[in-house]
Amino acid sequence: MKTISLLGLILFSTQTFSQDILCVPDTTNAPFDSVELKKIKANKYSLVVKNHDDILIKDEVAYVFLRRNQYGRFRNKAQTITIKTKRLYVDQPQKSLLAIEKLDKASFPGMCKLY
Repeated sequence: MKTISLLGLILFSTQTFSQDILCVPDTTNAPFDSVELKKIKANKYSLVVKNHDDILIKDEVAYVFLRRNQYGRFRNKAQTITIKTKRLYVDQPQKSLLAIEKLDKASFPGMCKLY
């Protein structure tokens, strides 16, 4: 019993509770240079789109992980902001696709990183 509780304590203490995500587009012709996501609740995130320290958009998005396709999707209720990314791990950038229709109809490839 002691070993089980000790193992549980070790596993619990080594888990990282990351809540911040930073996404950066790869192209220079994107109308924004960073997208910051901060966790509010279980699957709700506050989204801030910036261009050279100017805040362009503030919104709330929901996160859904699709197991069959093995990617996650952040999307607002109006479905004008969509970020598709592979499963995120701490300090490992993953390829993503950033689509913010309020700024541009095109979607931009980029990288997202979990902190």
